[in-house]
Amino acid sequence: MKNKVFGFALALAVGAAVFASGEAKAEWQNDANGYYYLDNGQRVSSNWLRMSDNAGGYVYYYMDPNGYMATGWRQLNGSWYYFDANGSMATGWRQVGGLWYYMEQNGVCVLNSWKQINGSWYYFKSDGHMATGWQLLDGSYYYLDTSAGRMLTGWLKDTQTNAEYYCDLQSGKMATGWKQINGNWYYFLDSGALHRGWLKIGDVYYYLQQNGVMAANTTLNIDGTYYMFGSNGAYTGTSSTGTAVVSGSSGGNIVSTNGPSTTAGRTTGYASDATTGPGVQGAARNTGAVSPGGAVSTVNNANYDAFGNLIPGLTTGPS
Repeated sequence: MKNKVFGFALALAVGAAVFASGEAKAEWQNDANGYYYLDNGQRVSSNWLRMSDNAGGYVYYYMDPNGYMATGWRQLNGSWYYFDANGSMATGWRQVGGLWYYMEQNGVCVLNSWKQINGSWYYFKSDGHMATGWQLLDGSYYYLDTSAGRMLTGWLKDTQTNAEYYCDLQSGKMATGWKQINGNWYYFLDSGALHRGWLKIGDVYYYLQQNGVMAANTTLNIDGTYYMFGSNGAYTGTSSTGTAVVSGSSGGNIVSTNGPSTTAGRTTGYASDATTGPGVQGAARNTGAVSPGGAVSTVNNANYDAFGNLIPGLTTGPS
């Protein structure tokens, strides 16, 4: 909506405006069908009204083709607007039918796009309501707080399955494959879940420790056998003796999920948001990650991958 008022509506002020000719008044009237506005005795229709408020600004109203004040949702010139019960055009946040929407300062509802509001990023669906939970957007997954809707970054944990995910601190994209975080290497499955244990890529074996950090330049005692790993993390052989040195262990090595880290240190906290789990696309799959000492166990459930981690998928959200 252009920030203009058409025709005579430019001259309208709060309440009744008295005109010189015949002392005719511009004023609100109502009947059984709603409120309408008379200007010099003529009903205003298919037009915007701009009226001063008590704070030095303006309030906008729209009079429909029948001349009645619009309330609720209205599509005008290809854009959606929301008018409160008193007829005033909404701006900013509005909760309608249990869902949240955001209207620009010109009243246009944000549709099918990202919007940064007060430093946080939100995504609004094609019908304008604020998205929550896992969302697949332009080929990447993002996680939006299930209550506040803001995009979460950093480490996330599914409280039902204990699967961990990582969303880039800048872009918010869910990590898959190898990801270096604060100098340590981690591996995330196609589902986004943090992998632990043996991992085979091509003919090379790697080992991801319980905190998710890739073992590198060290020897680990795994189930009674000493395994040696090179500086690039590749398994290089076994030894009958040796001292197990855990690389990169830091008591959980989990960062806060409430936004980009502002300190060099890390915490062991997780997001308070209890993820109920995203939807599922496709059946469970085995990634081929096996250990030299045995095969990977599988989970016979389409909601989980071969490692028992929840598979994220497209969550359409409320209709």
